[in-house]
Amino acid sequence: MVDYFKGEKGNIKVYIINSQKNAITRSPENKLQSYINFEGRGNSLPLSYSTFEKTLLSAFVNSKTILSTPINYKIDEGLNPRILEKEQLIRLCNILTEELLIGRYDTEIGTYRIENKIADGNGDDIPDDHLVAFRIFKEEIMYNWIQYLRLLIKNYYAMIGTKYNEENLFQQKLPDQLWDNLRTFIINLRDLPVWKNRPLASTVFGGKQSYAFWETIFETGKTSEGTEVLASPINVVDMIKK
Repeated sequence: MVDYFKGEKGNIKVYIINSQKNAITRSPENKLQSYINFEGRGNSLPLSYSTFEKTLLSAFVNSKTILSTPINYKIDEGLNPRILEKEQLIRLCNILTEELLIGRYDTEIGTYRIENKIADGNGDDIPDDHLVAFRIFKEEIMYNWIQYLRLLIKNYYAMIGTKYNEENLFQQKLPDQLWDNLRTFIINLRDLPVWKNRPLASTVFGGKQSYAFWETIFETGKTSEGTEVLASPINVVDMIKK
């Protein structure tokens, strides 16, 4: 790898990584930012910045390779890797917002003690759409379905036999069909019955679970103790069928 950055490389790298993440998160074009809690307090919004950073940003902004090309690489062609990454991750955020949150998540209801209310039999005023959005954006759950978006993108390129940048999936221009697949996956994920399952409020959704807990559920359809949660494991081929 050619080293384009000399001197205070570490400081430059941190600056560029933070700048890229901020450009994605704070862009006026990013519809998701209206649903991100940047202050670390309050219960009205479904997503904390910490969760957003640990899930979507960490999965798709590769800190190890961010300096692998010059800042102005292919900028005149509209194919600069970091600009493409920013624009396309904003597009992904907008798909998530459009399909999971707008007209579905109610900031007046928020996130406070949602599962407890349902488990106690006091959750009749919580609409299904709101419950679905709340659960899907729990950190341990979001972290795992984000991994399936990575797999979906890799599978697409493997199927069409085209070379792609596996380390930086959004630094190459994604074709329209792949965007359609990503949206369909999100819709099908949203429509899984598990997110509306209220009896699970006191068990599977009760308290904060580990990443591994939901990894097992997505891979097998069951908890490690054998409790059935999904009708079948998550399969990206099935999840892009309309």
